[in-house]
Amino acid sequence: MVDTGRSISRREFAERCVNAAYGVTAPASGFSCRSLAQSSSIGEGLRRDLTGLGGTLIFDDASRQEAGDDFGHVVHSNPLAVLRPGSPGDVVAVVNYANRQGLRVAMNGNGHSVYGQAQARNGLVIQSSGLKRIHSIGAEGAHVDAGVTWGELAKTTLASGLTPPVMTEFQDLSIGGTLSVGGVGPASHRFGAQVDHVLELEVVTGSGEQVTCSRDRKNELFYAVLAGFGQCGLIVRARVGLLPAPTSVVVQELLYSDLGTYLAEASRALRSESFDHQMGHVVFEDSSRSTFKLKIGRFYSGSPIPDFRAATKELRFEKASEPLIHTYWGYLNPRAAVARPGPRWRLPHATFYCFFPAAETERFLTQVLATPSEYAGARDPTLFGVSPWSATHFACPLFQVP
Repeated sequence: MVDTGRSISRREFAERCVNAAYGVTAPASGFSCRSLAQSSSIGEGLRRDLTGLGGTLIFDDASRQEAGDDFGHVVHSNPLAVLRPGSPGDVVAVVNYANRQGLRVAMNGNGHSVYGQAQARNGLVIQSSGLKRIHSIGAEGAHVDAGVTWGELAKTTLASGLTPPVMTEFQDLSIGGTLSVGGVGPASHRFGAQVDHVLELEVVTGSGEQVTCSRDRKNELFYAVLAGFGQCGLIVRARVGLLPAPTSVVVQELLYSDLGTYLAEASRALRSESFDHQMGHVVFEDSSRSTFKLKIGRFYSGSPIPDFRAATKELRFEKASEPLIHTYWGYLNPRAAVARPGPRWRLPHATFYCFFPAAETERFLTQVLATPSEYAGARDPTLFGVSPWSATHFACPLFQVP
């Protein structure tokens, strides 16, 4: 954030975010007849010049409109064509062609971006879902294509008794997409973001070169691409770290009526070594009252089942659900069904993640929760999350936390 010397409202801030995103992908003026003719000419050139691809170059209106939309449905910028690559070599070819023609290029995973970040008006959108191979699984990590989803990876790693340290809440997110943003989940309180567990990347740079980079090899590029929103290179493959996987998970929900108590108790749970899963959210009881739910969990293998009474005896919750036991795969898998909960997600909506220093969180939330219009669109408990994390676990330079 840049200090402009004056404060602005949250609404004005959100409008600036949308306008800034729109400005990246679209010219301020409308299309002229000349620009449409030029677009048609470039489209013909794409068909003529990009004939040796292993994947598919798609020009139909439905595919272009789908690539011109995203999870937020706020910005709409249709590309000239969509590439479903058959290999990283297709991505190299398209980036080089785009350089010669002066075209925008964006890579899109499963369409979970917002504000047009993965769109390319009058350019080329590369759908990473064409890159779906899992190359290897082992103690050295998982070597996977960018279009593989975290659910697909977890299903494969669990067969070897392994798991990525951090899994997102939604299983249908692509690996390349989340590594371009950050990637957080219920284990982030202990392990940080998914970008903190990347061992190596294969990247197609803006100059059209396919480059392998890591912490020890071309590390400047490595750290510019992780959480870099695709601005310095397109991820085509990644090697991510793995840990031994548990077989089971026991979870419990703790309820609090007071915000200050909830934040203090969630921070106490954060410092404990007892919990492998930790997430929290606001529950709106009515127009003037809200409560706070802390969901905690422990991973284990075999028996006995962890004793939650011992783990939670220091926490001063007001109510608690009965502990529930899931297989580890069952614990992960239901999230695929809630990635796009229903028809309302086809309507324009904002998605906003904000990291606050612990000392400022209560003041900010008290102010927001005292003004119902501030959270009118986020009354569903799954939409208003409040979880404490430790900044020490987030080490990737571009994933900024206080």
